Amino acid sequence: MISGDDLRNMRTFAGKTTKQMADKVKVTRNTYENWEKGVGQPKTMQFLNLCIHCGINVSGLVNQIKSISPSQNKKDEPKQ
Repeated sequence: MISGDDLRNMRTFAGKTTKQMADKVKVTRNTYENWEKGVGQPKTMQFLNLCIHCGINVSGLVNQIKSISPSQNKKDEPKQ
């Protein structure tokens, strides 16, 4: 999904410590640091929360996901 270097860049650009970022997504500092080292990855909601806390606009991504969501598409289908 995202590289450890990208996570580190996001965090440093936002001026946050690894502990602050870990607290935002409710993981240990060690877990967050492992993500930055490329050992494991955040879950999707954790990643989106990281983006939000770093000031990254995720609305375009969320809108794209919604546009392909099967439950959303079923609502748009005409009823028979």
